[in-house]
Amino acid sequence: QSTDDQGSAGRRQMPNRRAILPALLTLVAAASSSSSTSAASAQLEGYKGSDPRILVSRGMERFKEARVQESLQDFDKAMEVEPRYGDVLWQRGLTLYYLDRFDDAAKQFQRDVKLNPSDSEEAIWNFLSLARRPGSDFKSLQTNMLQTLPDS
Repeated sequence: QSTDDQGSAGRRQMPNRRAILPALLTLVAAASSSSSTSAASAQLEGYKGSDPRILVSRGMERFKEARVQESLQDFDKAMEVEPRYGDVLWQRGLTLYYLDRFDDAAKQFQRDVKLNPSDSEEAIWNFLSLARRPGSDFKSLQTNMLQTLPDS
């Protein structure tokens, strides 16, 4: 029996991320504080400037439209223009996760938790990102999970 097979009894398989993407996108859309109309989306689409707030808004819209690579480009441009955005762009972490860039996603979520230690959602996404890496040791990840303060 290989080490990969040991202890697998009773372990639940993680759902295929592509299978849960529509549900996640629906949740993100519902939780979005911006009013998402087709006119607003079209206006954002044509934006050529470098205002990080607008770039983040467009990145969020593109993520909701499953245009994940373009979403990352907007988030990265926002961070290039205003580096402080890198500490709070949990949306970028989700984007990286869905691009299978799990190490980068984990780093993004860690930055967010460092600035906002009450944000348990980012700690969970960090855990999920690290768990998706090849060869991850689930028990070790559980033991070393990011600690957060009570979420408000």
